[in-house]
Amino acid sequence: AVVSTQSTGPTEGTRDLGIYVRANVKWSTHIRIIAENARKKAAWVLSVFRTRDTQTMLTLYKTMVRSLLECCCPLWNPTEIKDIEVLEGVQRTFTRWIAECSG
Repeated sequence: AVVSTQSTGPTEGTRDLGIYVRANVKWSTHIRIIAENARKKAAWVLSVFRTRDTQTMLTLYKTMVRSLLECCCPLWNPTEIKDIEVLEGVQRTFTRWIAECSG
């Protein structure tokens, strides 16, 4: 086995157990990444499930999308308005699709 002797040096941040931690202990990067993943999951749900029944869509949202947004949230509790708006934007977009498609 070859062992590298190069030092990687300090980094801006790291990912540990699915949580993105920055050196300045700001959570904006983590929130941006999980919101992007949640948007992708929401788009997948809306493309796969043709029904727009409110109860079915809320159940799918809570189990498949919101669970991504809330994973370990007591640790990275957002305090900046822009981070909160990013998270709420995912929910707004999903609920708008349900309302528009149901008539």
